[in-house]
Amino acid sequence: MRKSFKTLAALVVCAVMCLSLAACGGNDGPTLESYIESIQSQLDAQIKQYEEQGMKMEVKAEGNKLVYIYQYTTDLGADNATLKTALDGELEKVSATFSGVLSALKTEVPSAEAVVVRYLDVNGAEITSQEWK
Repeated sequence: MRKSFKTLAALVVCAVMCLSLAACGGNDGPTLESYIESIQSQLDAQIKQYEEQGMKMEVKAEGNKLVYIYQYTTDLGADNATLKTALDGELEKVSATFSGVLSALKTEVPSAEAVVVRYLDVNGAEITSQEWK
């Protein structure tokens, strides 16, 4: 369980980083794909950090949604229902951060409709998902 909280803390750092990059106007075009490309070097650093913590991280566009996908690469020894409860509680605590990410994102990509965070277990099954609109 402690690992999930560290992961969530790193997620918040990533979200704050995205906010700051959006405020700087580092985007080459009005699409989510171009936005992701503009922050790819920062995402690569985050991906490496998550790999060291036993997780995969992916950021992609799904329609007009910016989606963060976190997949555990090791078994945490807890069932998904227990992990869901813990992760949902932590995501609720950082809800304002993701609302802010969406607001900043919309200044860069006006067509952006939502920010989504998904957590997957080691087998790729969804543990939990939250969406900010």
